[in-house]
Amino acid sequence: MLDLYLIRHAESEMNVQEHLIGGRNDAVNLSPKGELQAWYLGKRFREDRIQFDYIYSSTAVRAQRTAQIVCQEIKYPLDRIIYSTALLELDQGDWEGPV
Repeated sequence: MLDLYLIRHAESEMNVQEHLIGGRNDAVNLSPKGELQAWYLGKRFREDRIQFDYIYSSTAVRAQRTAQIVCQEIKYPLDRIIYSTALLELDQGDWEGPV
């Protein structure tokens, strides 16, 4: 049986600023709370003994950092994380406003 986990990045610095939508801003870091959220997720996976064959992440800084923190906690080799621009968020629709 195949188990697939889809995980959104943890809280980013832009998520804290409710008036901003940071979807296409790939350079946004995690907030301190986001770092902790990612750690807790990794801890949960470790405690539940969930193992992964592959871990993919978008190239957005916040997604990469989330994946790295989780992988450190579950002892998944960081050099095996597969980063892909195909996973980047493309559009926030009407929420983006004029570009």
